[in-house]
Amino acid sequence: MQTGDFVFSRAGRDKGTAYLVVQTKKAAVWVTDGRTHGKERPKKKNPRHIQPTSAHLTEAQRERLTGEKGISNEEIAEILGKYVQGLQKLRK
Repeated sequence: MQTGDFVFSRAGRDKGTAYLVVQTKKAAVWVTDGRTHGKERPKKKNPRHIQPTSAHLTEAQRERLTGEKGISNEEIAEILGKYVQGLQKLRK
């Protein structure tokens, strides 16, 4: 798991919520959804409580996420929304 990966929460009140990884350390992962938990105040999650996916940001988006200019919460929410909608279409 690395910065820019899409993940789902497997435990807690937010179970099933899609997130974007913004920081990783050995014992914790910080995630954002662009709405409730913005990039300014990401949610700290135990890595065991996160379901990784094979999806991630493009290289350009990842550079913006880690760069000085950054990526807005609105863009994060839009990207995650499109990802979840795509998954829902596949399930139908």
